[in-house]
Amino acid sequence: MRTDIFYDYDKKVKFLGYFFIIFKSIIIFINVLAYVFTSVPFYPFYKVYPHKTKRILNKILHFYCKFLCFLLNIKITVKNQEVIDSHQNYLFVGNHLSYLDIFIASAVYPLSFITSFEMKETPFIGWLCEIAGTVFVERRNKSNREKELWDIENALKHGVDIVLYAEATSTNGEKVLPFRRPMFEPAIKNNVPVMTMVLNYKKLNGHDINLNNRDQLFWYGDMPLLPHLLNVLTLQSIEVEFEFLQCVETHDIETTNHIVEITHDIVAKHYQPIIS
Repeated sequence: MRTDIFYDYDKKVKFLGYFFIIFKSIIIFINVLAYVFTSVPFYPFYKVYPHKTKRILNKILHFYCKFLCFLLNIKITVKNQEVIDSHQNYLFVGNHLSYLDIFIASAVYPLSFITSFEMKETPFIGWLCEIAGTVFVERRNKSNREKELWDIENALKHGVDIVLYAEATSTNGEKVLPFRRPMFEPAIKNNVPVMTMVLNYKKLNGHDINLNNRDQLFWYGDMPLLPHLLNVLTLQSIEVEFEFLQCVETHDIETTNHIVEITHDIVAKHYQPIIS
């Protein structure tokens, strides 16, 4: 039997695989550049019309994230979107597993996000977050919290939809961590309803998500970002289920702890933990 034929075939398969990854990377890079060139002209208007500009930038991000998910072959099943009132803005609250959550959520609905200054300090990605209208919070230093809460409150008051990943970190998928309390306060203060949501990653390259393959998608702990991003480019397909859950009105809430408990219970009930 001529084994050199199979060896040549394997080399061709590997070459085509590398070529496809490079090609996909170039297309994604072009998509990111297109997003930057589309968004940057609106950025100077922040000073005069900050919230109108933010809503425009959210719609631009929504469009490009839909295309990005197409490029990454992320198949999103959206459930229960009819609970969203297009005339009402919300503080959206859900679980957090990866930076991919942001692209997926933005592809489903035009949104602003709350993230940490650590992300802002990440080269290039931090700048992309900034032109997308992200609200940054300094979790390492509480001295600036009043200003940060005011930024969130002001945005909610002017009709901006904001996502809060209330676990305050991305996780390994084994459970929904307890929610942090402070970032709920702007919604309560302005009677802005809290819309709970849940993201469940279902399949990776056609296989169920499990403890063995989850780290190819989930980004948590001290995982380095760049190697993880490069690995994501090699994935063939990702299937996720994104579900809007229950709207929790804030005008009847007695304490912040109360709404934290309610929303956590709703999200945790619908999340499917990775345990095997």
